[in-house]
Amino acid sequence: MLHLNYYLDLELKSYNNEIKVLESKIERLKEGINNEDDQYLNNKLCELDEVKRAKELKKMELYY
Repeated sequence: MLHLNYYLDLELKSYNNEIKVLESKIERLKEGINNEDDQYLNNKLCELDEVKRAKELKKMELYY
């Protein structure tokens, strides 16, 4: 059981780090959007946000 908790803790830390990286990318991308017509940047922002939400959901699943 101790090994399982250790690996779950490592996985949670990994998700936390990945979420922080995604948040940073999202912020940088938001700063780069000066024109709402820039569809590529808006699409990329949506993709990153979806990935971030998926990681957060996966992290929550590990808690339960």
